[in-house]
Amino acid sequence: MDIAINGNLFKNDNCDESRNQPNFNGIFKVPTAQIPELMKYLADADPASDDYAGEHVLLRVSGWKKTAISGNNYLSLKMTPDQSMLQSSQAKADTTINPDVVKNEEDMF
Repeated sequence: MDIAINGNLFKNDNCDESRNQPNFNGIFKVPTAQIPELMKYLADADPASDDYAGEHVLLRVSGWKKTAISGNNYLSLKMTPDQSMLQSSQAKADTTINPDVVKNEEDMF
């Protein structure tokens, strides 16, 4: 699975903390060609669970400090599937029997 979703996170210079506005904002750009693969990952992953988020699917986020042409500093972000979830869903897929392939033992020979 080769999913890599890039984004940027900029300091919100107009942030009004008294109105609970975010200190940073930005976007992730999901390439349309990767949407089916991302959806498959989200649908097939065995959910993790904790007391804070309940059941959830993990996505890894990495960040790099960069400077825009305007001189403003920002974080360049990359979101990828979590490797432990990928391995778990792959192991599940490897042990799943396709009913169309083997209908009964007699069909095996």
